[in-house]
Amino acid sequence: MLMRRLRGLGGAILLGAAMWGLLGLVVGLAIVAAGRIGLLGVIYLGTSPPIPGGVPGATTLLGAIVGAINGFMFAVLLLAAERGHAIDGIPWWRFGLWGAAATGVATWLMTQTPLIAGACAVLGGVASIGALALAKRAGERPDP
Repeated sequence: MLMRRLRGLGGAILLGAAMWGLLGLVVGLAIVAAGRIGLLGVIYLGTSPPIPGGVPGATTLLGAIVGAINGFMFAVLLLAAERGHAIDGIPWWRFGLWGAAATGVATWLMTQTPLIAGACAVLGGVASIGALALAKRAGERPDP
């Protein structure tokens, strides 16, 4: 039982880090593209000390760190609040609530901006509901 919980915790951390890292890469590439086109005006884009990959590398790393924290918080909230329930027995709205809470707190810790944290919390809740739907669907497939 403990190994299954630890495996779930590790999976949530890795999945969160991967998804947020991908988002960080997209944001970093958008910042570089906007800087080269001239949309950002006279802003120096760089990192000090230099990070491999420049701005996209820094934003990817930042996204992966925030995602790992978010995945950890979500898994711990879910384990603590839904203890004793199988994943099939958790209502979709509660699963989404825990995802929204973890994402909102992780984003607020990163940005200190309630508006961005609230918007990301909504996205985190929707993503959590989608993950639950995929998990339930995978559980319905018969083993070959």
